[in-house]
Amino acid sequence: MSVIWRRARAGCWRWKPTRAGRNLARLRQEPATQPDIIDPVNGKTWAPSFAPDGTLAFLSNRSGNNAVWVMKPGAAPAVLFDAGLAPLFRLQFSPDGTLLSLVTAGVNMNIKILTADGGTVASFDRPSIGHGNPTWTPDGKAVLLLDIPTREVVRIAIDDPAKPIPFAGAPAWVTFGFHDNRIFAPRADKGGLWEFGKEPRLINAKYPRFFAPPVTFRGDDVLIPDFDATGGARILAQPLARGADRILGYAPGAEAQDRFFESKMAANPKTGEVIYVAAVQGDTNIDLLTLARH
Repeated sequence: MSVIWRRARAGCWRWKPTRAGRNLARLRQEPATQPDIIDPVNGKTWAPSFAPDGTLAFLSNRSGNNAVWVMKPGAAPAVLFDAGLAPLFRLQFSPDGTLLSLVTAGVNMNIKILTADGGTVASFDRPSIGHGNPTWTPDGKAVLLLDIPTREVVRIAIDDPAKPIPFAGAPAWVTFGFHDNRIFAPRADKGGLWEFGKEPRLINAKYPRFFAPPVTFRGDDVLIPDFDATGGARILAQPLARGADRILGYAPGAEAQDRFFESKMAANPKTGEVIYVAAVQGDTNIDLLTLARH
């Protein structure tokens, strides 16, 4: 919420509080100006993540507190974990859907591992996590973080977080996504999505540099955010078997703010439906107040 006052010689322009929010929206098949909201609420919703069974988890402040919410197929959203006023971000299901990773910002970054029922499995602090992290390893037993002092991406087992294990030495890698024994990652030093290995291979040059959310897969495609496209934001599908990308759908309201408020995407593995975080605007009123001399 923001309040802006502008005064003029003959009067005073008053801009009443503007309520800006973020809601979850489904991808549109045709260009559009308005998002197709699936969960309209006052406030903000962010960081959507799907479990293999189609359960959707996300962060939201709709209740007045920052909380983890879960929406099971066919059910209404319900609170899983209430964090009060603590800032939350980077929610992500483990590959098997039994755990959730979550970050709370403070003096240090606290990484919390929750069960699908909201219980705490692990909680540990790190001085840094790196851009786009943490992400899960394929076995669901560890998360990957950037360790700033050593300039390495490290693997931290959730049952032994005090002993990080080096995973990748190059600080250029932003975040990692795993699919069919292959590893994909955007880079901090240049744009594009790359297949990680001894000889990194460019997969799609359109993937934006510094895009913070985790790499998102839909079947054998990887999703490419194209939020600054002429004509409006859209999402592309890039076959991992190579070939040209294609327009998967349009994402009105998606944000592409470099390194901060990018709209996270998520694909339902059961239905293939793609959702994203869309910016929505509440009422903004401008009133003219007449100044009188007494």
